[in-house]
Amino acid sequence: MKPLIGADDPEVPVWASYTDVAMNVLVVLLLYLFTQAVYSTLTEADLIRIREEQRQMRATVMAALTADLQKDVTVAEDGQLMRYQFSDRVLFDSGEATLKDSGREILSAMGKAFHSKVGTFSQIQVEGHTDDKPIHTSLFDSNWELSSARATSVVRFLEDDAHMDPKLLSATGYSQYRPLSLEDSERARALNRRIEVVVVYTLRTHSGANR
Repeated sequence: MKPLIGADDPEVPVWASYTDVAMNVLVVLLLYLFTQAVYSTLTEADLIRIREEQRQMRATVMAALTADLQKDVTVAEDGQLMRYQFSDRVLFDSGEATLKDSGREILSAMGKAFHSKVGTFSQIQVEGHTDDKPIHTSLFDSNWELSSARATSVVRFLEDDAHMDPKLLSATGYSQYRPLSLEDSERARALNRRIEVVVVYTLRTHSGANR
């Protein structure tokens, strides 16, 4: 019987050749350089323009809100994103996804400000976040459904009330999996229960978005 060729057979290359290793390294390097080129398309002038558009948007939004409503909004610049953050209690009752009157008031003012700036941003992403307490009601089986329904309620309001082009809007529910705080306390859970309206700025904006 002919013996099986084993790893100790000098005819069989067990280790990759130097050429193979070099080629793999080269391919990885080229992919890395290509990725960097794709994500480095913003010039300094682009970044300056985006910062100015964010500044103007922030000023427009805050001017549209009363002093009382301004206290319920936290604004943060995050690179090409501008995040408008609300505690869930401002927009919704506990375990609910129907906007409260206070929520409708604040989103109506913000929606008008967003509408006046259409063309300077590329998208508005609405994110729903909950705390880590399990939920099971007749309406929602889990925090996934609740966070998604709340984000969708905000998107629908921006479309119906502020007449935002739906192509500019998106809704995402993150449940409890993107917390702001990992502390095991009521304060931390209240902080994590929130809605974030994220305005995205890129080189490409949507023209003709007014309806």
